[in-house]
This record gives sequence, C-alpha cells and structure tokens, in this order.
Amino acid sequence: MRVPRVQGARQARQLSAYPVGDLACFNVDFSREFRYCLEIGADPTPASELSTLRLSVPVTETSNDVYGELSVAGDAVTGSPTDILTAVQEAPDAHDPDVIVCSTSEIVPTLHEMATDADVDDFSLSRWPDVDYQQLASRSTYSGYGRVGHSPARYNVHGRAIIDESNAFFYGETNLDGVLDLVSRSNKPV
Repeated sequence: MRVPRVQGARQARQLSAYPVGDLACFNVDFSREFRYCLEIGADPTPASELSTLRLSVPVTETSNDVYGELSVAGDAVTGSPTDILTAVQEAPDAHDPDVIVCSTSEIVPTLHEMATDADVDDFSLSRWPDVDYQQLASRSTYSGYGRVGHSPARYNVHGRAIIDESNAFFYGETNLDGVLDLVSRSNKPV
C-alpha cells in the first residue's frame, strides 16, 4: 500500500484487526525526520556535499566497557579513557561532520559511558553540546522464514547522521554517494 500522506498512515495504523479482508497492516511509524519531510513536502537530499567523520574500534575492543584503542578519522588513538575521549571530541569540534560513520553503533553509548566514568562532563558527539545521544531502538533478535537474525541497537546524535558500518549493507556496497542516491529516490532522510 502506498501512503502519500501522513494522515493516511495514521489511519492505516489505527486499523485494529489483522488482516482486514485482503489487507495486511504493518507498523507504519515513521521517524521524526521522515515525518517532518512528508508533512512539509521537503526534499531530504542534501543541497551541499556532506562531511564525514569515521570512528572505529578493533574487533577485539568491541566487547569492552572501556576502549583502550580507537581510530578517529583514520588515526589510531590509544591510552587512557581521557586521552581517547579528548581525541574523539577534538575531531567533531574541528571538522563539524554531518555524518559520523561508526564501525559499530555501540561506539556512541560506550564513549558516553566512558565520559561519565572518567568525569568528563563536556563530552558530546552532538552539534548541541548539552544534548546527549538518544537510543532509538534496543537490540533484538527476530526470526522469519526459518532464519534467526539480529538487529543491533540504533542511536541518534542530534544534528548528525550516524551510519553503522556493521549494520549498513547498502553503505558497504556503495558508499555515501550510494546512500545519498537512495535518499533522493526514497525521500527518506539519512
């Protein structure tokens, strides 16, 4: 079913029985960003080139509560949590990236937890320093068609898009240009 207006989506979501005749209803909740674009008719395709910042951790570090090594824009950083947090904080402050590309989205909460434990009060990846990250969805396990899948947690950093390389097939097969092409075709923001 194609829903050209948000009002139509709200109406479809309110159907109480599943299925209704030949109509099967699915969750049609839209992200705030997508809903905004639909409601005002905005094209979410960026008007200028987006800048990126890549944060990655070695696979051996991903299960740790505190990172001892992290790569910021291709430069390896090791040391104390304060050293790592300082290096991470300096990158967005200096380059103001539109997109943060993470090897895993778990980098976001881990860095914030490290900042809390190390009493680093002014740490933020957001464009608004007094606003922390937001968890959009918890990780979950699902099954379908005889297969079990895993969906990692998703996070939002205000004022920046996050691309989780471990969970972004399309980004891995193309790059940011491919993602932007998909944005222009779907009208769904990054």
